[in-house]
This record gives sequence, C-alpha cells and structure tokens, in this order.
Amino acid sequence: MPRRKNNLTKKKIYKLIKEGRGQGEKEHYIPWLQIGDFASLGRGNRVNTPNNKRVHHFHSDLERDYFFYMLWNDDVDDIREQFPLDPEEAVDIAKKLGYKPPKPYKSGCPYVMSTDMLVTIKENNKKYLEAYTIKYSHELKERRVFEKLAIEETYWGFRDIPYKIITENDFNRMVARNISMLFAHATIEPEISQDVVDHIYSELVKDIIFYKGSVKRLNDICINIDMKNGYEKGFTLRFFYYYAALKDIPVKLDQLIVGTCNIDKILDYECFERMLKGEGVSGDIV
Repeated sequence: MPRRKNNLTKKKIYKLIKEGRGQGEKEHYIPWLQIGDFASLGRGNRVNTPNNKRVHHFHSDLERDYFFYMLWNDDVDDIREQFPLDPEEAVDIAKKLGYKPPKPYKSGCPYVMSTDMLVTIKENNKKYLEAYTIKYSHELKERRVFEKLAIEETYWGFRDIPYKIITENDFNRMVARNISMLFAHATIEPEISQDVVDHIYSELVKDIIFYKGSVKRLNDICINIDMKNGYEKGFTLRFFYYYAALKDIPVKLDQLIVGTCNIDKILDYECFERMLKGEGVSGDIV
C-alpha cells in the first residue's frame, strides 16, 4: 500500500476514474497507483510481459518477484496490481474494527487504499478471485501496517474473496528471478522461420538427451549446435531460454539458470522424459 502524494482533490480523483484507473481486466486494466504517483521509499518497477500485453506497475522488488512467481502458474488468468478499495467502505470498516481510518487527502477526500494484487484463478472453466498483499516481513511489525492489513482482509472477506499476506519467506525468490529472465526471452524475431525454430528444438532435444548424466555445460551444447549449423554464437542458447519460457524444455527453477552450468544442474530430466513420451506435465510451481 504505497502512499500517494497527499494532494488529490475530488476533481483529480474523478479524472483518474475517467482515465480508467482501477478498471478493466487483463490488457485493458489500468492500476490505480502507478510509478511516479506517490512518495515511496521503495523501488518502482515497470514490467511488460508478452502474454499480458500491458505494462505492470510494482512498487517494490518483492512485488515484482511475486508477480513473476504467480505468472508461471497456468491457472492464473489475470493479475491486477494496485486494485482500489471503495474508500467510504474502508473508512466504515476501520471504525468498526476500532482503528483509525486511513488519513484523508488534504482536500478532505477519503484516501483510496489499494490491494497489491487481485488475482483471477481459472480452474475447470471456472474463475475465482484471490487478493494478495506483498510485504517484507519486518514491515508487519509496524502497528499501523497491521491495522491497514486488517482493513483489507475484512474488505475482501465481505466479498468472500480469500486474502493472503505474502512475505519474502513465503516463496522462492530465485525461482521468481529465473522466471523473470525466461520471460525476457519468451518471444523471437518475426523474421526467423518456423523451420529454424523447429530445427533448433530438435537439435537441442537430441543433445540434451545424449548428454544426460555428463558434466557438459549448457553453453558448450548450444555452441556446438551454432557451429554445426552456421549460426552466430549464442543463437541456440537464446532459443534454449525461449523453449524454457514456453515450458517446452522443463528446467529446475530453483537453480541458477546460466549457460556456464552443467546441463544436469539445469534440466528437469524426469519431467522432460515424461513430456517426450506424451504424458501431460504441469509446469506450475504454486
């Protein structure tokens, strides 16, 4: 819950609503709070992913990491960050809980609280929502933070929407960083033909299976394919990350994924071999 600069008037709030802040879904959603809207001691992150088709705004590295962690889950249909709460209702909830209501803007307008992530889960053709607050564990020791989180939890509870508080201790940030790196390679240049894409995949699969149990480095496998086919150095490694991002080559997300690592350290061979047999495999981690 970053703190917006405390100078919003009713006119400015109406303008933000008219802009579509806090409204829409998927690529049409516009977060209520965006980088630059507020005074923050944290680090802002703008994130664009190929499958989401919009820029996401996160107000800490922890929020960004958890976004990627959640995004890897195939059941996650949408992630709406900085989702606004009805300000009048938040004030009423605070009073009922015996807490001081969020401090209003200088104009006297009620402060608009927001939940870090409102996530849409899709399972068996049914959708449901989950609300998340992402905080560093030391922040939870602050009394005022605790009170605001209680307001959020009550707000979503009235809507029968599960509410969870996530800290750095609740997920593997190495996994999140690996997913972030893979998503950076999730698209390829349009001028590269499908024949080339399929050929490199075939070559990688053959060599990955051949070198199972060895100490062969990923870089060496990819460079050999580059040299054999006349590709520039690094071309095949780029495609390895691309296939991993698509989950066509399953990797161990809790391990550092770099070209200098042995292939056995990176590949999830058990999952890969089941995939090659045509067995359904989930790449989800959450």
